[in-house]
Amino acid sequence: MRNGKQTATVMKGQSVRQAALVPVADVKAAPYNPPGRVAEAALVELMTSMDEIGLLYPILIGDGNNLIDGHRRLACAKLLDWDEIAAV
Repeated sequence: MRNGKQTATVMKGQSVRQAALVPVADVKAAPYNPPGRVAEAALVELMTSMDEIGLLYPILIGDGNNLIDGHRRLACAKLLDWDEIAAV
């Protein structure tokens, strides 16, 4: 603990990555994601939250900007006409 706050420990062989802004248009959604999950009607609540508060958790991308996690957040960013999104 430091200053009364608990800190995360990085184990040997692990790395910590920072989120970075990437162009929304460059992120490639996985084809296996069910289409109904990213239908506009299913995203209203999340889209409203992202519009009012912003993005709380970055999306996760792999090699070639292939989306690993965050299909709904990416779909909302597109519907909100965001140019960039935070990604790890």
